[in-house]
Formats: sequence, C-alpha cells, structure tokens
Amino acid sequence: MKKKLSLRFSDDKKYAFEERNGKLIRQYSSAYTIAYNKMLDGMIERRMCQSIFSIASLWYTAWVNAGQPNLAELADRKFSEEDAKEFEELDKDWNKGTKMIGRDENR
Repeated sequence: MKKKLSLRFSDDKKYAFEERNGKLIRQYSSAYTIAYNKMLDGMIERRMCQSIFSIASLWYTAWVNAGQPNLAELADRKFSEEDAKEFEELDKDWNKGTKMIGRDENR
C-alpha cells in the first residue's frame, strides 16, 4: 500500500522540511500523511486510542492489585529537596522549549 502511495507522490510533494531545535529536518509532507491516513482508513488514530486505553487499563489493574489504596493520601506528600530541585529544572527547561531527552540515570 505504501509503495502505491509513494508512486503517486514525487519527492518534492512527498517530503517537507521543517526547522526543529535549530536543525533543518526532512519529514513527510502534510499532503502525504493525510493521503496515507486516508488510505489506512484512520488506523493510526484507532491504534493511538487503543494504546491510551491499554495504558489506562494497566494503571487501573495495578491500583486494583495494590488493594485500591486511597490516592488522596498522596496529595499531601512533599518532594524531597533533590526531587523538588529536579522538578524545577525540568519545568524551567520545558517552559523555555529545551529538548527533553529523558531522566539522567546517574542521578
């Protein structure tokens, strides 16, 4: 299917360039992605919705298996000084648009 669609689009219509984090990257064009989604009959959105439901089900099952503890009791917990500092740094970076690459495992 993708091969058929690729034959309908020349490279200049199939790809677009966009600047992200100071770098110029090549990605599929909006026209190509819309055509691809249409060809798949909305499968991508369905799969995303299924994955959201799956993750929610995992969290719910973990909560049930833990004995359905009262989660309101967690609201009064305070961050440790180290966690609070890390949160502040992450929040600051997020607000200024810094690329987030995950938590440093050495912390």
